[in-house]
Amino acid sequence: MSAWRGWAALVTLGLVGCSGALDTDDPPAAPAKGDVVEKIVGGQAEPGFPAVGALLTPGGSVCTATVIAPRWILSAAHCFEDGDFGYTFSIGPDMDRPQRRVSLSAVWRHPQWNSRALVNDIALGQLAGDPGVAPMALADDVRVGDTLLFVGYGLTDGRGWELGQKRSVEMPVTRLDGTTFTYAVRGRNTCGGDSGGPALRSAGGQMQVAGVTSYGDQNCEQYGVDTRVDAYLGWIGQVVGDLQPPAPAPVEPPPAPPVDQPADGVGDAQPAPPVFDPCGGLDYLGECAGTVARWCDGDQIRSRECGRQGCGYVDDRIGYYCGGAAAAAPPAADPCAGLDYLGRCDGPVAEWCDGGVFEAVDCGQYGAACAYVDDSVGFYCVR
Repeated sequence: MSAWRGWAALVTLGLVGCSGALDTDDPPAAPAKGDVVEKIVGGQAEPGFPAVGALLTPGGSVCTATVIAPRWILSAAHCFEDGDFGYTFSIGPDMDRPQRRVSLSAVWRHPQWNSRALVNDIALGQLAGDPGVAPMALADDVRVGDTLLFVGYGLTDGRGWELGQKRSVEMPVTRLDGTTFTYAVRGRNTCGGDSGGPALRSAGGQMQVAGVTSYGDQNCEQYGVDTRVDAYLGWIGQVVGDLQPPAPAPVEPPPAPPVDQPADGVGDAQPAPPVFDPCGGLDYLGECAGTVARWCDGDQIRSRECGRQGCGYVDDRIGYYCGGAAAAAPPAADPCAGLDYLGRCDGPVAEWCDGGVFEAVDCGQYGAACAYVDDSVGFYCVR
């Protein structure tokens, strides 16, 4: 596909490792031929969000990652294609002047990660030491129209090669699919080096990680795609553990009324107090309720409407989820009237079907036209 194929950026070891290399008065050397150099476009320097740091790979690539639990970071699976060891995570606004640098001791890519199709582009890294920052919470929802704040260490220009400064930019979600969402705003985008970085949503006065930057068009000018965090909360919980605040202790039932004691001093047996089970017997493997997958995650019942994919059993790690074995047959009625996920153009309007739901976006409002992008995106906004 004619896209960034993942927003990791390859840089020379000197650019990554030499303190002050990005601040020299001399123009930076161009990257070697074939290097993918792609940073937040149209944004601004970001001094905040200390949990967001730069991920440096043993092969010299730059990605972005977020601390989501003590000694755990969340990033993109394609950022970990150099193996399982030799990665470092740097805290601070300048990648070359880290306030703290911690090595990774283990890597978990999603078991269904597909590097050719860029599907399930999400991974977890276990840190060898304490990063010294508070973890960020994960969002359990994202919708079309939500304005998210994207943070990363990538390029400010898809045709340039300077990167390594933490930056941020706000963009609305323009398209929502089962495991990804898309954004397309003129003059703003994520870019190379932003891979694995967070898309943050404000909820209840708290910034939560709603997306993980995955890929986009070659010059960072047309669109970008993030992996939806809410679609992978079950898997993240299995690897990392319970990321939710501990459930409150159950309220003790009131004492039973006194029972008249018979002459032998033995009263009637009292029933045992109820066992606290916030998910009503549902475990992390879950169940299918028609085309809806339901499971217990962090003492909360979560669900996803699978639509025409149907719900079925995936494996002993994932449990019941969309597209699993013995998936439910699609409904007889076709709410999208034959339209599939690749969609079509109706003038400047891109239309497609997502999980049995008709979706559309007017590309004209973003200064773009509707056209076929590739076999992964289908018809969408293109400048």
